[in-house]
Amino acid sequence: MIGDKHSVLNLARRRLSLPPPVFRFTPFAPDKVPGSRLMLGFAKQSEFTSPKTEASLSGFQRSPAACFEGGPVSVLEVIKFFTQVQGGIHVGAPKLPFEILAHSFVGHMGIDVGRMWMRALVAIAQVTVLAAQPLVDAITTNRPELAEGTWPARTE
Repeated sequence: MIGDKHSVLNLARRRLSLPPPVFRFTPFAPDKVPGSRLMLGFAKQSEFTSPKTEASLSGFQRSPAACFEGGPVSVLEVIKFFTQVQGGIHVGAPKLPFEILAHSFVGHMGIDVGRMWMRALVAIAQVTVLAAQPLVDAITTNRPELAEGTWPARTE
């Protein structure tokens, strides 16, 4: 929905002549613990979705959602890790240093580490759903059956 160059969110809102979506969130900032080196950390869902800033789609994609060796890992990098390395869409070899480490953690430490990763992805999804709400409202205004989740039977 937001991970591609031409995101579904932007294509649909342009077609309906809607303004660009506004993403409201709190960028991830790792806790600073003197003397420690945080190698891999993730956004706490409750903090990430408590809005302290607003951004466009591209600003949100560039915002930190995690950190690796003290440096930021962007929302887009986290999305791509799930879709292109962990098998969300494709299963591929990890390329970025944080992907290699995260992939090895998931492989060696199992489901608990995978759940930790999922928390960051859930936070990203929550922010995206809220940003997409005006688009959903525009699509479902004249089609209440879509808003209720019941789709008309296809006739041929």
